[in-house]
Amino acid sequence: MKNIIRSVFPVMLLAVFVLGGCSGSSRYVETDQVDDLTRGVSDTDVKLLANTIIEKLLASPFIDRYDKPVTISLLPIVNSTSEYVNTDALFGEKIMEAIINSGAGTFEFVDRALLDETIKEAELAADGLVSQSEATKLGRAAGVTLLMTGELTSIRTNTRNVDQRYYKLSLRLVDTERNTVVWIANEDIRKSSKKGWMQ
Repeated sequence: MKNIIRSVFPVMLLAVFVLGGCSGSSRYVETDQVDDLTRGVSDTDVKLLANTIIEKLLASPFIDRYDKPVTISLLPIVNSTSEYVNTDALFGEKIMEAIINSGAGTFEFVDRALLDETIKEAELAADGLVSQSEATKLGRAAGVTLLMTGELTSIRTNTRNVDQRYYKLSLRLVDTERNTVVWIANEDIRKSSKKGWMQ
């Protein structure tokens, strides 16, 4: 009987450790800490890409051509990655926040709900198709001087040991009066993750 107990006890002890580890745990972390756990788009990626590209915008000399503040509206940012990323809620909001809170007083945003409604009406009239020139006309009608468009793209390299992802955020501003691109910028990051033995 003692021999049975001696042989079963280590197995039971191991089971307790395994089950305890399977239950996991959670804790709160500061949101300004770098997220180096997420393989896909993380909040750190959003901050890095959005803040850096807006710094470029605010330092760009083309702004001197316009009377201040310049009215601007942000169209939906296109997600061209293979991942689900709510680009509007993440990048769109972060971009607007960075511009408004810059304190430069250079830009003011026209409520996009107004522009969205105008574009939606035009889409219905044009069977769901609105060209860039049409969008700029609609923007001008809504009192917008510059329309901001954007796109998030990615390349993924997946080997046996490493998962590497490259992300590029592209933004451009279109003058609604002249229907010309007056500013364009790209910001990119590359992140590499080592895979565990079970992945």
